Amino acid sequence: MNIKNFEVMRWHSFFDGFILHAPIAVIYFAKVSGSFALGMSVFSIGMVSSALLEIPTGIFSDKIGRKKTILLGSISSVVFIFIYAMATSYQMLLMGAVIAGFSRSLFSGNNEALLHDSLKENGIEKEFSHYYGKVSAMEQSALGIAAVIGGIIASWSLRSVFWFSLIPQIICVFLSFQLTEPKVHSKESGNIYLHLKEALKGFATNKKLRL
Repeated sequence: MNIKNFEVMRWHSFFDGFILHAPIAVIYFAKVSGSFALGMSVFSIGMVSSALLEIPTGIFSDKIGRKKTILLGSISSVVFIFIYAMATSYQMLLMGAVIAGFSRSLFSGNNEALLHDSLKENGIEKEFSHYYGKVSAMEQSALGIAAVIGGIIASWSLRSVFWFSLIPQIICVFLSFQLTEPKVHSKESGNIYLHLKEALKGFATNKKLRL
């Protein structure tokens, strides 16, 4: 298979999951916005923007290619964390949340499609679950490590956690340049709407799934 793409994606997954600010984000957002309710709404805005952009970014991925999409997503991650680190108002946090949603929607489906296309190019797409599991495991490992380190940094300064969070995302940008565009492309990249349609269809036609 395309070993280079697989290895690059494993490390991209690791550094993308190295979210130092995860344990303290709501505390920081509440401090900047003035209330925990507003702080929590930043997460909501990010999720809503991600959901709304699923289809447009899925089409975008099919048009310009998987590599360019993951590169744009990585750059967007740098931008939204930078905005969070600079934020002095609720409005700035909302701006960062929208860009965070945009970044999340670019990765959603596209990264899986890049891995699948790389495997398909080498005739081993049936082993997708095996390789995808290894990629996902890197992200989960990173989340655990980052949570501990982020907590330690937060005891010194909450804002500093976001500045340090920029480092792994910048690494992701450089890793994105190392990817190669697969010559074989799936007809469509995954997104939540397609997944929902397939799930409902399966539920309606598959007795065992209903059970």
